[in-house]
Amino acid sequence: HPLTRLSTPYHCNIALRINRILLEYSENPRDLYNTSRSLLTLTSSELVNELFAQLTKQTHRQTTGDLAYWHVIAVVLPFIPPTGRVLSYLTSHLERYSELRTPAGRYAGYCHKVLKRALVGGRRQHHPCRLEVEATCGKPYVHSKAMSIPIHLPGGDYHVTGFDTVSSVAEVIMDLESQLGLRSCRWSGYTLFMDDPVNPSVKVPINHASKLCDVIAKWETNTKPLNNQIPQVIGLSYARFLYLTTPNTIITQMEYKLLALQFHGNAMSGIHGMEVELATCLGAVMAQAREGKLPRL
Repeated sequence: HPLTRLSTPYHCNIALRINRILLEYSENPRDLYNTSRSLLTLTSSELVNELFAQLTKQTHRQTTGDLAYWHVIAVVLPFIPPTGRVLSYLTSHLERYSELRTPAGRYAGYCHKVLKRALVGGRRQHHPCRLEVEATCGKPYVHSKAMSIPIHLPGGDYHVTGFDTVSSVAEVIMDLESQLGLRSCRWSGYTLFMDDPVNPSVKVPINHASKLCDVIAKWETNTKPLNNQIPQVIGLSYARFLYLTTPNTIITQMEYKLLALQFHGNAMSGIHGMEVELATCLGAVMAQAREGKLPRL
């Protein structure tokens, strides 16, 4: 029987189907990706509450052993959080079990963190990406951020930045700017780009309000094979998008370096035209950036 009050017999049949999907996954926990996508087709708040009521029951008094139900909670929670009394029950359940020093307790603490982030920052819009599913099946509670991805910088360098399943693109950019010593993208003109899913040589700017995992999931859906090979991970890059009029006194040294490296790459690829005087100035800047200050010859 359903664990919550459902309004129609149709909803009762869907509740039985939810129970069947959860049981099948617990017996063979190998396809969390498709299991979560099946559960995310639920659009009624009644059925969402029924789903989390069943998950709360299945994880009650479960401190060791099978973590399959905790995997499901961690993946679907950012998309369809429960409402009303079921939300209160789930919050209390996660708070109580997060005090246990067991794998189930650590998953409960991670799910509680995801729930709070989803309620404050807004729910996800797309389906889960494979990167977050793999991270959830691992140990997402070990680090402060469950996932990490390299972000390529001008000049060939890259910087690894952490994020979680609810992190927005704006939050990832803020973390990157803080770690590199850059000003806010509002004033510097830099932004985050992704490789076009059809033509990887084209860089597409990313909307800052989007969730990064949603961006990755859409890229995985739209990516096309290139030479019979599908890239495993989305390519992200951080570069200047707008050239704003800014006093030179507030531009950081790291911005100067990235700007010089980006202009050098554009000149070498033929995007920017080059004259002798400009090439001489750029060569001097690049030499100073690579070798530091040297005595005059």
